[in-house]
This record gives sequence, structure tokens and C-alpha cells, in this order.
Amino acid sequence: MMLDNKIDNLIKEKNIPEQLKEYFQNSKRGKKLLKEEMLESIEELYIYYNALYRFDETEFSAFTITTLERGSEHSAYYYYLKKILDNQIELLPKRNGKDYINGKMVNFKRLYKFINNEFNEQIQYFSEEQYDEVEMHKIYVLWGQLNLISQLAKDDNILELFEDSSLKLENIIKNYNIEWTVG
Repeated sequence: MMLDNKIDNLIKEKNIPEQLKEYFQNSKRGKKLLKEEMLESIEELYIYYNALYRFDETEFSAFTITTLERGSEHSAYYYYLKKILDNQIELLPKRNGKDYINGKMVNFKRLYKFINNEFNEQIQYFSEEQYDEVEMHKIYVLWGQLNLISQLAKDDNILELFEDSSLKLENIIKNYNIEWTVG
């Protein structure tokens, strides 16, 4: 019983995927297979992959559980698990301001800047009182694209820029009494 409490506390403290924690906390078989050294290896590999790559945490968790069930020496577990993960899960490199979507590299900062310039051109027509140039549908589409990019990029600078763009749009809607309905 004391050993179970110790491993439960270790599991809670570790920086590993939540679904893997849940499995270890709820599975008697999982706890029986898990040793403290193995848990250290799992955490170390998770930190390593999470710092350098984008990957499916469910796959990481599933392969971790599978390697425990197959068994390995405590001393060799780190290398065994790393070899399995390197060969079995899709690892997409994290890059400064760049990400991968469907295997293709996307520079979110550049894409955001390009779309934001077009968005600002449309917004500028209001301040220049060139209302015949305004394309409200285009403004909403561009705003939606900026919103999507800000969510995908997970970048505080892009999120801040998106909030500024949202405020601009909100002010225009309010100042020009524009009705905006979805659907």
C-alpha cells in the first residue's frame, strides 16, 4: 500500500501527458509494470520530444504503455522507449515561428502579416471615407483567417496582433452601425 502511494505521488508530479497519468493512476496492471526509474525515463523523453517536436500525445502514451507491457530492463528502458517512439510516432519539428500542417512547413508570422496587411487595407477605406471600396464580406473572411492563424500558431505576438485587429473591426462595426449576423 505504501509503495502504491509513493508511485501515485510520483505520477502526479511528473511532466507527462494527462492521459498517460490517468492510465497509470487507474490501471492496476500499469502500476505493477511501472518502476520509478521507468517513470523518470518517460518524463525525460516527453520533455525532450515536447521541446523539439509537435506530435500526437495519444500515440506517445499508447506506445509508452505498449513498451511497458512488452517489458524491458529498467536500465535499458529509456533507450528502448526512445527507439520505439522515434520509429513509430510522427515527429514534426518546431521551428521559430514556423509550423507544419499536413507535412508542409507554414510560416505563421509571414502568413499572418500578409493577411493582416490586406485586412488593414480594407479597414483603411473607412478612415479615408472611401466607402465604395469597402468589401465587408472580404473583411470578415480576412478576420476569420487571422483568427484561425492566431489559434494555430500559439504565438503570443500573433495573438496580440489578432486582438488589435479584432478591436479595429469591433470599432468599425460600432461606429458605422453595421449589423453583423452569423449564418
